[in-house]
Amino acid sequence: MLVVVSVIAACGSNNKDKSSSNVASSSSSSSSATQPSGEKQKLTVYAYDDTNTLSDPAKVETLFADFKAENNAELQFVTTKSADFLQKLTVSATAGDPIDVIMTNGQYVRSLYSRGMLAELSGAISDPTSRFNQSALDAYTYSGKLYALPWNAATTSAVFYNKAIFEQYGLSVPKTYEELVEVTSKLKENGIHGIAFGGASKFMYPMWYFETLAQTSDNNSLQLTYETLQGNAKFTDPAYVAAMEALAQFGKDGIFQPGVNGADSDAGKALFASGKAAMFYGGTWELGNFEQQLGDKLGVTLFPIIKSGVKAEMTGSGGDGIGLYAEVAPERRDLAIKFIEYMTSDKVNALYNSVDSGVALPSNKDSAVKDDPLVKQLQAEHLPVTTTFLDWFWPQEVVQEFQFQIQAVVGQASSAQEAMEKIQDVFDGLVKNGYDFNGTK
Repeated sequence: MLVVVSVIAACGSNNKDKSSSNVASSSSSSSSATQPSGEKQKLTVYAYDDTNTLSDPAKVETLFADFKAENNAELQFVTTKSADFLQKLTVSATAGDPIDVIMTNGQYVRSLYSRGMLAELSGAISDPTSRFNQSALDAYTYSGKLYALPWNAATTSAVFYNKAIFEQYGLSVPKTYEELVEVTSKLKENGIHGIAFGGASKFMYPMWYFETLAQTSDNNSLQLTYETLQGNAKFTDPAYVAAMEALAQFGKDGIFQPGVNGADSDAGKALFASGKAAMFYGGTWELGNFEQQLGDKLGVTLFPIIKSGVKAEMTGSGGDGIGLYAEVAPERRDLAIKFIEYMTSDKVNALYNSVDSGVALPSNKDSAVKDDPLVKQLQAEHLPVTTTFLDWFWPQEVVQEFQFQIQAVVGQASSAQEAMEKIQDVFDGLVKNGYDFNGTK
């Protein structure tokens, strides 16, 4: 799910004041607030923004007017989509562009830490355990030190389905893979695809693998990941190969729409939203848009069981990561920490939930959950069986190789065994060059 970038020789200093063409700048403050005296400080925040929340001036003003007024500050957001975020940040850091705060997909945090791009937050943040579940903090704690806080939504995943289609053709929502194959066959007889997906957007393919590995590893995928990255297991071990074989079967059995690898993510979602496909597998960040498009026809269910005797585990996290740039200018460090505190407060977390349609489950443990039956179902049935995204732990090079290999396997261009051997080869090369899961490079 990541873009591979070259290893940074040096993050560079950030004392240059360069502008960017994709910056959403927010410099005005609430007219009713009293401005502190003195010159404004400008804080530069790099953020992924798949829902276009932080690139919307009106939403930015709603979220940050109080912060700007209270701190006599100007905020400059440099925003990109998830798939381009790491590359954009790396280029800017190498160029010495000003960077103060990083708001990123959680999957990038370990990579940024390993590259020395995040400052330690331990001791700088007031009692984070009062705002977050410990599991959410554990995801960003390395060698006992905290390097990011959760923000945005806690996430899980689901098979979204169109209730009207299932009712029209008298079909039951599949709970097993065998039932999924049968349902898909009957749907095809009526000109409707089974599961829509955008395979050309390789970024999302690993989520499918997390689901199958959870079951082929007997619900032990996270521990297996630790063992593998520490050199005590291999990507060619049976559980890994079986998980990839399961995805090959999805392709062979025509579970996806024809030409799945030629359709991007937006095309896959459009097929589902338009009623041309009965199902779509994805994260809860898709919920808001699907509810707008399908209304009460939308349903959610767990991933189908592909191996008897195990349970379905969903994919998600306790929240994305917000951290302090390691090379933040000393004169802006305190302001940057204040921004991180502000952004992760219960009040602003709830406010962010209200302006971002993609947020269903707040990352702060005391924030209220939306009064929405699907959200409550996700909270009750999906969150308790949710495992952290495995590519939050995989090295970037391994992530990219998984993306390529899953696409090839689903498209019947490679066998599962061949795919896992290539992934292991990539990892072996990293180890030879000094990769250490428990340290930094």
